[in-house]
Amino acid sequence: MLYLGINKKNKIKVMKKVKKLEKEIEGLREEITTLHTESRLEIEDHFQATYFKGLPLTRVSSYDFDEINFKIPKENHKYPQDICSIRLSKSNYEYNNFDKIGLNYYSTSEVSDWEINRLVLIGKIAQVVKDEKKSILSSIKTIPSKNRKKISNLRSQIWGLENEIESIKKEKYRLDRKNSLNLLFSEGIEFDDDERSKGCAVRNDHYVRNVKKIKFLNWTNDNKKSLSVEITTSYPSVFKDKDNGIDDRTEVYNKVRLFNLDHFINYKTQQLEKELV
Repeated sequence: MLYLGINKKNKIKVMKKVKKLEKEIEGLREEITTLHTESRLEIEDHFQATYFKGLPLTRVSSYDFDEINFKIPKENHKYPQDICSIRLSKSNYEYNNFDKIGLNYYSTSEVSDWEINRLVLIGKIAQVVKDEKKSILSSIKTIPSKNRKKISNLRSQIWGLENEIESIKKEKYRLDRKNSLNLLFSEGIEFDDDERSKGCAVRNDHYVRNVKKIKFLNWTNDNKKSLSVEITTSYPSVFKDKDNGIDDRTEVYNKVRLFNLDHFINYKTQQLEKELV
């Protein structure tokens, strides 16, 4: 097992391993992006040359290739403006390939030559979609297919690496928690003045506040779901001659549910992590 518990050497080893795996994932995702871009550019070149020659096709969406955008320049605008887009979809989400194609466009009350030209272009694009529907759907299926298997393999590798990272983190959490529990039984935790607002429910109807120190004593059932704890609390003293005006009270509570003490275990783990920095 990679992770052996809290100490500086093991922490560095775990961090290096996780960073190495994350770097591998980043590289694989870059490969996927490159393959998507390659397919997108091939689709754009093919569509421009085959179906929309002379029409202002600007971009095919790069993820699943379900949208084809058209734009033209417009006076007093820095960037070309949308005129319409072709959307591809599936009649059933279980289908592997697109089987529907349609045209998305917006209406406007603008009165201008640019708007008339836009409507003319929309008509030409709509005619192509009507005439070449089957061929367009076939092209959008076949062109990316050569990279589809490569992308699927890369995603499987990413999934495997992510699972490995998750396993390491889970094992780290398990052993860190075990280590923290052992320390809470052997020495407990003592809190600084500004941390004494921490508290816990020791019973359903009893919540202890202003905890100065807590120590776990023993398990009170075989499944280790509840335990006895010794808690020291600090409250302002009613006696004026009391040192620092603080009255410490120590009591033992039995059958305290472990989930009510989780924040103390997490606090101890964080405390140990800080010591290793």
